[in-house]
Amino acid sequence: MAAENAWRPEACITFSATKRFTASAAAIVATPKTHRIVQLTDFHLGSTSDHRYRGVNPFASLTQTLSHLKAQSAQPDRYLLTGDLAEAPCSATYDLVAQAFEGHTAPIHFVPGNHDVPALMSSHLQPVGFHDDPVIRWGNWCILLMNSAQPESPKGKLGPHACQWLSDTLNGMQEQWIVIAVHHHPIASGSAWMDTMMIEDQDVFLKIIQRHPQVKAVLFGHVHQELDVMWSDIRFLGAPSTCVQFEPQSKTFATTDAYPGYRWIELDEEGRLSTRVVRIGPKD
Repeated sequence: MAAENAWRPEACITFSATKRFTASAAAIVATPKTHRIVQLTDFHLGSTSDHRYRGVNPFASLTQTLSHLKAQSAQPDRYLLTGDLAEAPCSATYDLVAQAFEGHTAPIHFVPGNHDVPALMSSHLQPVGFHDDPVIRWGNWCILLMNSAQPESPKGKLGPHACQWLSDTLNGMQEQWIVIAVHHHPIASGSAWMDTMMIEDQDVFLKIIQRHPQVKAVLFGHVHQELDVMWSDIRFLGAPSTCVQFEPQSKTFATTDAYPGYRWIELDEEGRLSTRVVRIGPKD
């Protein structure tokens, strides 16, 4: 990453016209019976608001992203946070997460990432209205939240108990459309170094969901980049980080000056899913 020319959040609050969307295009108008989700991921906050992560102030980046979201005419019905909310997981860090979302009235759901401490995370976020329930029933849709984080390891793993839970849950939800949210990616990202940290029991996971045509999508973080891959009629969607982005298709670790962002998702009652990635860029 070019340290001197890299994106910095302190001066960035609007869309870049050269990136994926302009500000006017971000206000997506939902049709009747459409459920709107914003996926935010990989905040990497520290214990103070001036903490820096790879040259970027992640708290400033997150709060400016949320301020932009709040200013749009179309608002999400739910926020979905897919892990690594903390870089330094402690009480003060999760207090900053809660502080950043003050004034946002839509329900906020979260899963832990490998940098998070799940018990600490829940103990601080649940009392202020965040949710980590594994099942969200929503009209004809159901969102399943899964924990892929392992203690003291950057690699993902679900484990036999979670995989059995997933199989049993899907067997009992034949009449609902399903979206699964998890932190680690269950399919290859194309970056060799990143793909050493995929969900280790991905084969079990993929075999389970492949048996269930009601599974429409798997949402994940961890990769710090946009991914949109179709496999076995299931859409696998990775989202950019709200701070630093990783270089796509890289053999070794590398960052890029790409702008931070979030994923906007719409689910209609006929089982259709549409999605866009929105990037937050500097003022022209």
